[in-house]
Amino acid sequence: MSYKKIAFDYGKKAFEEAFEKAQDKAEEELLKRANSEETKVFIATKLNKRINLPILNESQEQHIFEKATGLFQEVLQMIIKNKV
Repeated sequence: MSYKKIAFDYGKKAFEEAFEKAQDKAEEELLKRANSEETKVFIATKLNKRINLPILNESQEQHIFEKATGLFQEVLQMIIKNKV
């Protein structure tokens, strides 16, 4: 086996390991941000501004949208973790 082949294989393996670590870190960061309270409130507020639920006041609507967004966050977390 030549030195070039050995060096290439070593470099390829190192790159693949670094790529996997970076991918895991990106997944971790995505989960952290997607599941944050700040993200939940942000999305719920955007929905509340665009959708009016008759009979309910803004506070009640916000509560409902935050609950719905929280459920969505849970589903998203399951999808990402299980890589479905």
